[in-house]
Amino acid sequence: MAEFSPELRKDPISGRWVIISSARAQRPEAPEPRREEETPEARARCPFCEGREDQTPPEIFTIRSDGGRPNSPGWLTRVVPNKFPAFGIFPEINLRRVGMFQMATGYGAHEVAIESPDHDTYLEQQPLDQVARIVDTWWERHVDLERDRKLKYVLLFKNHGKAAGASLTHPHAQIIATTVIPDALKSKLHNAKEHFVNGEGCIWCGQLDQLFFYENKIYNPDGTVLVAVNQRDRVVAENEKFVAYIPFAPRMPYEVHILPKNHQCSFIQTSPEERLELAKMLKLVLMKIYKLLGNPPYNFYIHSAPNLNVTPRRGNYGTIREDFHWHIEILVRTTIWAGFEQGSGIYINPLNPTDAARYLAETEVENEQ
Repeated sequence: MAEFSPELRKDPISGRWVIISSARAQRPEAPEPRREEETPEARARCPFCEGREDQTPPEIFTIRSDGGRPNSPGWLTRVVPNKFPAFGIFPEINLRRVGMFQMATGYGAHEVAIESPDHDTYLEQQPLDQVARIVDTWWERHVDLERDRKLKYVLLFKNHGKAAGASLTHPHAQIIATTVIPDALKSKLHNAKEHFVNGEGCIWCGQLDQLFFYENKIYNPDGTVLVAVNQRDRVVAENEKFVAYIPFAPRMPYEVHILPKNHQCSFIQTSPEERLELAKMLKLVLMKIYKLLGNPPYNFYIHSAPNLNVTPRRGNYGTIREDFHWHIEILVRTTIWAGFEQGSGIYINPLNPTDAARYLAETEVENEQ
């Protein structure tokens, strides 16, 4: 394998700089998948297991197999308020200043989406019909939360493993809805708007075009080709509706993005058929990560457009339906962000993105269709 010199790469969507620093990319030796250690006492107290519905706040949403009573066994997916919420519902939002500082009531929602009654089965190990129910559950909650016109942004995220922030082993995701738009999304909105008003269309659609239709060339000073880069080499998997790929400037070696092929600004715009294809893609990618890296800790989140019911049609939001493209970002925690990353906002990635994509693409798993 050819040597790969360290290089700086800039992500055009987030504006982040990344250092790709891999003298020689090494394919990982697939370790035996490991489970998080859990004491019998902790397992016996798990509030998310079937039969312990009284250990959580009353459910907000559920998919049931038997049409049984709320807050009773027989559910397939279940959403409850977080017992220790970051936000709450209050009669009014009080915004005030303290000198140069701003404060506001922590109005919002914080929910837990329990993926199944099974304590030991990860999302990627679930049968496809159950993964589809999980995705539909996320969609139902997103739609419902955006009915509250005080809530400007809904973020669904999943922490898998203690190193990724999971405090309970039972597979679940979380949903937080806030009255503010996070800065991480604001930078994307700004850059997407700039790209669009310059006549270049949706920046994510442009990335799809580069992945599938273009070979980029880097030239020497004399005009000869130094290297030809086939962007398709960063594709991990695709189906009829979605593509999974390693971004051009990934923060971590196995950062994977999942993008709908058809332009949509919001996750809530997906059809039932598209959500089924998303379930297939998410299950496939997470299975590849599980097998290649031995059940590593990871985070993923859905970046959707801000609440379209309240988003002003001006500034960065004037063309949001045309310039923003919802997506999923998966961050596999194989490296640690230390002082340099925290202090500079520049990330060091020790693996060439095309190698990471190839390792994942070549990892064979049973793909349930």
